[in-house]
Amino acid sequence: MDRAVKCKECDAEFVITEEEQESFKKNNIPERQSCVKCITASLFKGMPEETKKKLEEAQRKKEMYPKLTKKELAALPDNELYDACILRTEKYDPVIYGDKAYKNAPVPCQNIIAILMLDAQVLNGGFTQFYYNGYGGYAKEFDIDFAKAFENLGLKETAKIIKDADKFYQPFLHNLSANDNGSVEGYTKFLELCPENDFDDKYAELYNKNNLYVRRYIKKHIDVF
Repeated sequence: MDRAVKCKECDAEFVITEEEQESFKKNNIPERQSCVKCITASLFKGMPEETKKKLEEAQRKKEMYPKLTKKELAALPDNELYDACILRTEKYDPVIYGDKAYKNAPVPCQNIIAILMLDAQVLNGGFTQFYYNGYGGYAKEFDIDFAKAFENLGLKETAKIIKDADKFYQPFLHNLSANDNGSVEGYTKFLELCPENDFDDKYAELYNKNNLYVRRYIKKHIDVF
């Protein structure tokens, strides 16, 4: 259950949600002892004014979006609706909150979470990073079918790329146990083991189309976000 805590900096009372508590425990990190306002103030010290304003606006939206009613959510402009729905699915993220949170999510939210997870890895460091960071394992651990998530949105071309990439990388995954130490060196060694391929380029080329379909899908299923 949610728990009220006093901020060690200003003595104001703030709430640590049940999801946050589970996340702290799962990731073996201490619970925060300061309110968001005090944490933000400490981060802003010495920061350029323009950067500070952008972060303040991002934080404002992060706090506001989860509180919106369905009617208020539907009234947002497309770009804000997309950001808001992404934030509203964070509570189902299995990597942060565990398998139970993900399985309790509505199917449309599960699809969006899977797509966001894949995007975050592949668009940053390619499919090599996706597998090196353990997301191939998450597919089995949390029963996430990444290709199926794209198919559910009508993105069959992207789904095929994911399936082909998985077949390509599977023979090299046994090397992860030896090289996966969380370091740049470990990643480089794994990268060297995998022959060059064009899966990353193919995936990136479809980003704009994928993003458009994601936005349409969110609007279609807005009632569950």
